[in-house]
Amino acid sequence: MKMDIDHGVRRWLDAGKYLPPEFRDFHDQKDVFKALFCDVDIQGLSWIDAHIFTVDKLLWYLAAHGYTLQRSRKRLPFCDLNNSIRQRQRAEAIAFRAAFAAREEATKPTAN
Repeated sequence: MKMDIDHGVRRWLDAGKYLPPEFRDFHDQKDVFKALFCDVDIQGLSWIDAHIFTVDKLLWYLAAHGYTLQRSRKRLPFCDLNNSIRQRQRAEAIAFRAAFAAREEATKPTAN
């Protein structure tokens, strides 16, 4: 069954305006889901599958029904999303450099 969506709502959805500005770019979304998978143990689902389902399906579906994602207005000491993303990126870069160095070491010619 397909939903009967108003043309204006369809344009709004297609433009991704239902997402907060910091989540409209694919690369920003990707960073959020990679950070999520570093901080939360999710079994049997890749960060890619979670990203596609959440952004392309769940949030789109909720937006088509008038619901949008927004930052909480509660005055609590929430975690900093950008900091979580930077921590994950740093850890990934360190792991990549270590793997590259190990590969370089393993492929060095040995002296006889």
